Amino acid sequence: MTITFRIHYHTDWGQYITLLSNHAELSRLTLQAQDDGWWEGTWVTPAPPAQFSYHYTLTTEDGTILEEEFSRDRQLTLN
Repeated sequence: MTITFRIHYHTDWGQYITLLSNHAELSRLTLQAQDDGWWEGTWVTPAPPAQFSYHYTLTTEDGTILEEEFSRDRQLTLN
């Protein structure tokens, strides 16, 4: 299964959007910059979990977290 994560967020040069998850196979995914402030990342897995949580962070090139979503984690439930 292929799961694509997409978020719109303005970053400065040298900053990246990273997805952090509670699932071991998808613990960290650095998204790729797209046009007009969109960021996108794809996770391909043969056996996706029924449910997992994740949140986005703003990071630097060396992985330092500059900002992090502090509200409740986002939940993804697959049927």
